Amino acid sequence: MTQRILLFVAALLLATGLAGPTSRAHALSLDFTDASYSGAMNAASFVKDLGALGTLTFTPLPGNARLYWDGTDGFGVQYGYENDEVEGDETLLLTFSTAVHLDAIHLTDLFYENGYLEQGAYALDGGTPVTFLADPTQTPSPATNGVKTLTLDASPLITTIAFTAPGLVCDNLQLFSLHCGGTDCQNHEFSVAGLDVHPNEVPEPATLVLLGSGLLGIGLKARRKGGRG
Repeated sequence: MTQRILLFVAALLLATGLAGPTSRAHALSLDFTDASYSGAMNAASFVKDLGALGTLTFTPLPGNARLYWDGTDGFGVQYGYENDEVEGDETLLLTFSTAVHLDAIHLTDLFYENGYLEQGAYALDGGTPVTFLADPTQTPSPATNGVKTLTLDASPLITTIAFTAPGLVCDNLQLFSLHCGGTDCQNHEFSVAGLDVHPNEVPEPATLVLLGSGLLGIGLKARRKGGRG
Protein backbone atom coordinates (compact mmCIF):
# COMPACT_ATOMS: atom_id res chain seq x y z
CA MET A 1 0.00 0.00 0.00
CA THR A 2 2.84 2.39 0.92
CA GLN A 3 4.59 1.68 -2.38
CA ARG A 4 1.42 2.50 -4.33
CA ILE A 5 1.01 5.82 -2.53
CA LEU A 6 4.65 6.76 -3.23
CA LEU A 7 4.29 5.87 -6.89
CA PHE A 8 1.04 7.86 -7.17
CA VAL A 9 2.55 11.00 -5.55
CA ALA A 10 5.67 10.70 -7.71
CA ALA A 11 3.60 10.44 -10.88
CA LEU A 12 1.52 13.47 -9.85
CA LEU A 13 4.60 15.62 -9.16
CA LEU A 14 6.24 14.56 -12.42
CA ALA A 15 3.10 15.35 -14.40
CA THR A 16 2.77 18.77 -12.78
CA GLY A 17 6.43 19.62 -13.31
CA LEU A 18 6.58 18.43 -16.91
CA ALA A 19 3.38 20.28 -17.79
CA GLY A 20 5.30 23.56 -17.80
CA PRO A 21 5.64 26.71 -15.69
CA THR A 22 3.54 26.96 -12.55
CA SER A 23 1.94 30.20 -11.34
CA ARG A 24 5.09 31.56 -9.71
CA ALA A 25 4.61 35.20 -8.74
CA HIS A 26 7.48 37.66 -8.94
CA ALA A 27 8.67 40.29 -6.51
CA LEU A 28 6.43 43.33 -6.20
CA SER A 29 7.83 46.81 -5.59
CA LEU A 30 5.50 48.91 -3.42
CA ASP A 31 6.22 52.60 -4.03
CA PHE A 32 4.69 54.54 -1.15
CA THR A 33 5.34 57.85 -2.91
CA ASP A 34 2.80 56.90 -5.58
CA ALA A 35 -0.35 59.04 -5.64
CA SER A 36 -2.53 55.98 -4.98
CA TYR A 37 -1.43 56.25 -1.32
CA SER A 38 -2.42 59.92 -1.01
CA GLY A 39 -5.65 59.04 0.80
CA ALA A 40 -3.56 58.16 3.84
CA MET A 41 -2.84 61.81 4.65
CA ASN A 42 -4.26 62.72 8.08
CA ALA A 43 -5.95 59.30 8.40
CA ALA A 44 -6.05 57.21 11.59
CA SER A 45 -5.39 54.16 9.38
CA PHE A 46 -5.15 53.41 5.68
CA VAL A 47 -5.79 50.18 3.78
CA LYS A 48 -4.20 49.57 0.38
CA ASP A 49 -5.48 46.81 -1.92
CA LEU A 50 -2.54 44.82 -3.30
CA GLY A 51 -4.54 42.49 -5.52
CA ALA A 52 -3.36 38.89 -5.22
CA LEU A 53 -1.30 39.82 -2.15
CA GLY A 54 -4.40 40.89 -0.23
CA THR A 55 -4.25 44.21 1.63
CA LEU A 56 -1.66 46.33 3.41
CA THR A 57 -2.81 48.41 6.40
CA PHE A 58 -0.90 51.45 7.67
CA THR A 59 -1.46 52.32 11.34
CA PRO A 60 0.16 55.24 13.23
CA LEU A 61 0.80 54.84 16.96
CA PRO A 62 0.01 55.92 19.65
CA GLY A 63 -3.74 55.83 19.27
CA ASN A 64 -4.29 59.56 18.74
CA ALA A 65 -1.58 59.84 16.08
CA ARG A 66 -2.32 60.36 12.40
CA LEU A 67 -0.60 59.26 9.22
CA TYR A 68 1.48 61.64 7.16
CA TRP A 69 2.00 61.11 3.43
CA ASP A 70 3.63 63.01 0.59
CA GLY A 71 4.78 62.15 -2.91
CA THR A 72 8.46 62.82 -2.18
CA ASP A 73 9.20 60.82 0.96
CA GLY A 74 6.24 58.48 1.50
CA PHE A 75 4.95 57.78 5.02
CA GLY A 76 5.54 59.33 8.43
CA VAL A 77 3.54 59.81 11.63
CA GLN A 78 1.90 63.01 12.89
CA TYR A 79 2.21 63.09 16.66
CA GLY A 80 5.48 64.60 17.91
CA TYR A 81 7.43 67.69 16.90
CA GLU A 82 8.12 66.48 13.31
CA ASN A 83 4.83 65.82 11.55
CA ASP A 84 6.24 64.25 8.40
CA GLU A 85 8.52 61.50 9.77
CA VAL A 86 8.76 58.63 12.26
CA GLU A 87 10.44 59.81 15.46
CA GLY A 88 10.56 59.18 19.23
CA ASP A 89 7.32 57.95 20.90
CA GLU A 90 5.90 57.09 17.47
CA THR A 91 5.43 53.83 15.58
CA LEU A 92 4.43 53.24 11.98
CA LEU A 93 2.87 49.78 11.83
CA LEU A 94 2.39 48.00 8.49
CA THR A 95 0.19 44.89 8.44
CA PHE A 96 -0.26 42.49 5.49
CA SER A 97 -3.47 40.45 5.35
CA THR A 98 -1.48 37.60 3.76
CA ALA A 99 2.06 36.65 4.80
CA VAL A 100 4.69 37.81 2.30
CA HIS A 101 8.44 37.53 1.93
CA LEU A 102 10.16 40.86 2.63
CA ASP A 103 13.04 41.53 0.24
CA ALA A 104 13.90 45.20 0.85
CA ILE A 105 12.89 48.35 2.73
CA HIS A 106 13.27 51.80 1.13
CA LEU A 107 13.77 54.78 3.44
CA THR A 108 14.15 58.54 3.01
CA ASP A 109 14.88 61.53 5.30
CA LEU A 110 17.70 59.56 6.96
CA PHE A 111 20.74 61.86 6.98
CA TYR A 112 24.31 62.28 8.16
CA GLU A 113 24.20 65.72 9.74
CA ASN A 114 25.78 67.70 12.58
CA GLY A 115 28.44 65.00 13.01
CA TYR A 116 26.14 62.00 13.59
CA LEU A 117 24.29 59.40 11.55
CA GLU A 118 20.53 59.40 12.02
CA GLN A 119 19.17 56.01 13.04
CA GLY A 120 15.92 54.10 13.23
CA ALA A 121 14.70 50.54 13.68
CA TYR A 122 12.25 48.00 12.30
CA ALA A 123 10.75 44.91 13.96
CA LEU A 124 9.23 41.99 12.03
CA ASP A 125 6.19 40.22 13.50
CA GLY A 126 6.83 41.67 16.94
CA GLY A 127 10.42 40.44 17.07
CA THR A 128 13.58 42.17 18.26
CA PRO A 129 14.04 45.60 16.63
CA VAL A 130 16.82 45.83 14.03
CA THR A 131 18.68 49.15 14.05
CA PHE A 132 19.79 50.90 10.85
CA LEU A 133 21.90 54.01 10.24
CA ALA A 134 22.00 56.70 7.59
CA ASP A 135 24.57 56.44 4.81
CA PRO A 136 27.49 58.87 5.32
CA THR A 137 27.01 60.19 1.78
CA GLN A 138 23.49 61.41 2.59
CA THR A 139 24.16 64.90 3.94
CA PRO A 140 21.34 67.47 3.74
CA SER A 141 21.57 69.13 0.34
CA PRO A 142 19.47 69.66 -2.79
CA ALA A 143 21.21 66.62 -4.31
CA THR A 144 20.33 64.13 -1.54
CA ASN A 145 17.15 63.02 0.19
CA GLY A 146 18.46 60.80 2.98
CA VAL A 147 17.93 57.68 0.87
CA LYS A 148 18.66 54.26 2.36
CA THR A 149 17.76 50.77 1.10
CA LEU A 150 17.84 47.81 3.47
CA THR A 151 18.16 44.47 1.66
CA LEU A 152 17.04 41.38 3.54
CA ASP A 153 18.97 38.46 2.06
CA ALA A 154 16.91 35.82 3.87
CA SER A 155 13.57 37.30 2.69
CA PRO A 156 11.65 36.38 5.87
CA LEU A 157 7.96 35.48 5.67
CA ILE A 158 6.16 38.18 7.65
CA THR A 159 2.79 39.86 8.26
CA THR A 160 3.81 42.98 10.23
CA ILE A 161 6.60 45.57 10.19
CA ALA A 162 6.88 48.16 12.97
CA PHE A 163 9.08 51.22 12.34
CA THR A 164 10.45 53.32 15.23
CA ALA A 165 13.13 55.98 15.83
CA PRO A 166 14.85 57.48 18.89
CA GLY A 167 13.74 61.04 18.08
CA LEU A 168 15.48 63.80 20.04
CA VAL A 169 18.42 62.43 22.06
CA CYS A 170 20.05 64.75 24.60
CA ASP A 171 22.10 64.49 27.76
CA ASN A 172 21.68 66.99 30.59
CA LEU A 173 24.29 69.39 29.20
CA GLN A 174 22.72 69.25 25.74
CA LEU A 175 19.28 69.88 27.21
CA PHE A 176 20.64 72.96 28.96
CA SER A 177 22.13 74.15 25.67
CA LEU A 178 18.87 73.45 23.82
CA HIS A 179 16.86 75.50 26.31
CA CYS A 180 19.32 78.34 25.79
CA GLY A 181 18.88 78.30 22.03
CA GLY A 182 21.59 75.76 21.16
CA THR A 183 21.22 72.79 18.80
CA ASP A 184 23.51 70.21 20.38
CA CYS A 185 20.97 67.36 20.65
CA GLN A 186 20.84 64.56 18.11
CA ASN A 187 17.60 64.22 16.18
CA HIS A 188 16.86 60.74 14.79
CA GLU A 189 13.91 60.39 12.40
CA PHE A 190 13.06 59.05 8.94
CA SER A 191 10.31 58.33 6.40
CA VAL A 192 9.28 55.03 4.79
CA ALA A 193 9.26 55.25 0.99
CA GLY A 194 8.47 51.67 -0.02
CA LEU A 195 8.98 47.92 0.21
CA ASP A 196 9.97 45.06 -2.08
CA VAL A 197 7.99 41.89 -1.32
CA HIS A 198 7.00 38.63 -2.94
CA PRO A 199 4.35 36.04 -2.02
CA ASN A 200 4.98 32.61 -0.58
CA GLU A 201 5.81 30.81 -3.82
CA VAL A 202 4.92 27.37 -5.13
CA PRO A 203 7.82 25.11 -6.25
CA GLU A 204 9.20 25.58 -9.75
CA PRO A 205 8.63 22.82 -12.35
CA ALA A 206 12.26 21.69 -12.13
CA THR A 207 11.89 21.22 -8.38
CA LEU A 208 8.70 19.19 -8.85
CA VAL A 209 10.38 16.95 -11.44
CA LEU A 210 13.38 16.36 -9.18
CA LEU A 211 11.17 15.58 -6.17
CA GLY A 212 8.92 13.31 -8.21
CA SER A 213 11.90 11.42 -9.64
CA GLY A 214 13.26 10.85 -6.16
CA LEU A 215 9.95 9.52 -4.85
CA LEU A 216 9.56 7.34 -7.93
CA GLY A 217 12.95 5.76 -7.30
CA ILE A 218 12.09 5.13 -3.65
CA GLY A 219 8.73 3.64 -4.57
CA LEU A 220 10.16 1.30 -7.22
CA LYS A 221 12.95 0.17 -4.90
CA ALA A 222 10.45 -0.55 -2.12
CA ARG A 223 8.23 -2.41 -4.57
CA ARG A 224 11.07 -4.63 -5.80
CA LYS A 225 12.19 -5.32 -2.26
CA GLY A 226 8.62 -6.19 -1.24
CA GLY A 227 8.30 -8.51 -4.24
CA ARG A 228 11.46 -10.41 -3.32
CA GLY A 229 10.23 -10.77 0.25
